[in-house]
Parts: sequence; C-alpha cells; structure tokens
Amino acid sequence: MTHTHFQLSPATLAALVSHFGSFFPGPDDPEPSGPSAPVVRRALERFGPQPEPWRWAALNPQPLPPRSAFAVVLARTLTEQVETLQTVAQALPAESGESIQAHLGTLISRFVDDCGNGVIVVHLPKGGPWPPGDDEPKPIGPEELVMLGAQLTLRAQPHPALEAAGETLMALGLERLSALG
Repeated sequence: MTHTHFQLSPATLAALVSHFGSFFPGPDDPEPSGPSAPVVRRALERFGPQPEPWRWAALNPQPLPPRSAFAVVLARTLTEQVETLQTVAQALPAESGESIQAHLGTLISRFVDDCGNGVIVVHLPKGGPWPPGDDEPKPIGPEELVMLGAQLTLRAQPHPALEAAGETLMALGLERLSALG
C-alpha cells in the first residue's frame, strides 16, 4: 500500500478544524495558576455546565469531545482578552498604549508556551457523559493543540501575534499526532 502525503496551509487546516468547535460541556474549576491563569480561569467559567450544550449532546450521539470543546472556549477567551486590552490600549496615550501592545505579545507567547509545555491542564467534571478516566486532569493533548491553534488562527484579527500563535499550536499538535501514529 502506498501512502500519499499532502499539505494543508494553516488557514485551510484552521477552516477545516473550526467546523468541530461548537459543543461546550463543563469542567470543574481547578484554580489554575501561572501567567496564563487568568485566561484559563475565564475559559473555565464560560465552559461551565449550561443546559443548552447538554441538550444538544443528547440529540447528537457524537458530540465534540469535551477536551476539544474546552480548547475552543480557551481560544475564544484568549481572543476576547486580547480584544479588551487592545481597546484599552487605543483609549490611552500613545506611550501607555504601546506598553499594552508589547504586553499582549508577551501574553500570547507565554500562552503558547504554557499550552505546548503542559502547564495548562484540562479538568473535566467527574461523572460526565464521557468514558471513565477522561475526567482525570491532563495537559492539553495534540488534538486539542490543533483545535486551539485553528481557533486562534481564525480569530487572529484583534492581534497579529494570534495568527502566528495559532499556526505554532497547530504545527505542534500535528507533530505530536504524527509521532503517536
């Protein structure tokens, strides 16, 4: 059997993966810490139990795995934080605004490092509608890195570093997936 290799651009991969990002089940609040903790905490708040996602899951026998859904919420939360800080930067005098812009680049870079180095850990609620053992806290895996990267690439408009961060996370996730198989 011959294997054919093909390449997808980061934008194409992001568009493909984005179609999987609409299911949001809820995790416990694990009190994350570190430089990316505010983004993770806010994503966990948004990711909490809500009636609609659970009803949707009951109608669809194959919902998006909860860890991938969390990656979508995490990307959206980071993007919203970047948008908020950009708005503040625009309202301040030039020197202060430039300082915030520099901070945004650092924030995004640290976030990518935290995701890639296993600092950000996903906690799903015990006894959820997933196989036993899936609710154990685990670092973001390769599939979640691809999902997170795709979402950041698609939402890159507020800050150019988000697109680069998304491409980095997708590449890292794909590299780790290929090493598994």
